Amino acid sequence: MHTRSGNSLSHIRNLRQYVKVTSFGAAEFDTACLQLQEVWKQLQSQVQGETVNPIDFVPYEGNPCIEAHARYFTDRNLIPYEKSQPFHPFVDPFNILTNMKPDVFVHGPDNQVDYIKRMVDRRGCIRHVPCDPSILKAGDLVEIAFSFVAVPIKDKRRLMYLNLKGLTLIDDAIRKESEVKAFQCTLPPTSFKIRTFKRRQIYVDLDKPEDEDKKRSRTTEDREEESQTIEGEEVTRREREIESKLADMNVD
Repeated sequence: MHTRSGNSLSHIRNLRQYVKVTSFGAAEFDTACLQLQEVWKQLQSQVQGETVNPIDFVPYEGNPCIEAHARYFTDRNLIPYEKSQPFHPFVDPFNILTNMKPDVFVHGPDNQVDYIKRMVDRRGCIRHVPCDPSILKAGDLVEIAFSFVAVPIKDKRRLMYLNLKGLTLIDDAIRKESEVKAFQCTLPPTSFKIRTFKRRQIYVDLDKPEDEDKKRSRTTEDREEESQTIEGEEVTRREREIESKLADMNVD
């Protein structure tokens, strides 16, 4: 059977909100997994003549994980006393799920998941406010809330799973820092070269001192002229002395 949206009832029934969390080897998380195993043992002891499948902690990169999910819809005949609840605007902002839901399904209490963000104000007071689930990303530090459900399957067996009830964002600083570093690694290396432009002289400064080379050449010429003048004066003085001596000799 298909609905007016073109989706089969089986497809709509299996639509769900899903999360997988791990601690990458933290001892506290491993202790929590052992506590879940104890809950499974107690549940198994309460079921007579049936077998409850244990929780499978499917690892992520070798680390145990806890998986939880919540379907968007429940068959109406399974919860005849429950009324269908409206979707939160954060969960269904464009009314896609609302328009998809046929009358044989309800969006009941077990289908609702609270998405919360933990905030600390300037005074150090902690507040928990509803948030858009799209801000939750892989790598965020979160707190998960769930309930235990054991649904019957074939051959007198029950499947135990964790029904997602709430997801709280505690901190996303580490994830954002990692994203920035990853983005920087994708950038190609760049080198900046500072180019200096030589300024051309357009106007001649008449008052500008002469170059050093010109100064040196002019100083050398002046010294040569002074030397020639001194030598000429010396020759003239000697000639006068000789003439004076000759004149004295003639007088005698």
